[in-house]
Amino acid sequence: MQKAAFGVLGLRWEYTAEQVERGSFADHVQSLDARWRGLSVTAPLKEEAHQYARELDDDARLTGAVNTLLLKSRRGFNTDVDGIVRAFGTRRVTTVRRAAVIGGGSTAASALVALARMGATAVEVRLRTVAKGESLRPIADELGVELLIDDLDAPVERPDAVVSTLPSSAAVTPTLVRPGAILDADYARGASRYDFDHEDRVISGLEMLAAQALTQVKIFVGGAPDRELPNEARVYEAMRASIGLA
Repeated sequence: MQKAAFGVLGLRWEYTAEQVERGSFADHVQSLDARWRGLSVTAPLKEEAHQYARELDDDARLTGAVNTLLLKSRRGFNTDVDGIVRAFGTRRVTTVRRAAVIGGGSTAASALVALARMGATAVEVRLRTVAKGESLRPIADELGVELLIDDLDAPVERPDAVVSTLPSSAAVTPTLVRPGAILDADYARGASRYDFDHEDRVISGLEMLAAQALTQVKIFVGGAPDRELPNEARVYEAMRASIGLA
């Protein structure tokens, strides 16, 4: 996607993937030369990137995760939050009151922040290990969101929006009773686990992937997530097309 964006923008930039072992993020970054402008960071290194950054945007500070890093300034960002909000926007879901997050990890924290930004005042969290949900409570408290934590077997009734972070390996499909839109963030999966009961309400995780990547490109090019790109609509169209989104 980023390569597609750079092509539209007329930038002769390279975008490559590198495997970095857990615990070696800082050493790897310090080994890079001046040609490197920034990094996209994936799990499980988002927390290490957060620790490495000298300056954080609000979303990175709240979630404790950085997925975009500018190397010269060591400024860290979390573009997943914006990606989630924009993904719901593809279904014209811009305002919610009650919402749910299924699963944990750094994406769950991003989902909580995104749902609060969309107006959620109460968020139900479903996890295999309920105690792990307590890590989200300080975020919810700062955002003024009521957090209700239960295990994966507990049904969720009438949420306006749901973000599922469950990986492909998870065998369970939580019970959702009359849900609104469902964002299945597991873009590595083919058909969503929620298609059988709620196909018309499921938003592909690819929408989140494309939206957060657009914000990354804004940061790499302009230094800030809110700085509009030249021909931004055409850039986004090319990025979406590169991953099979119409």
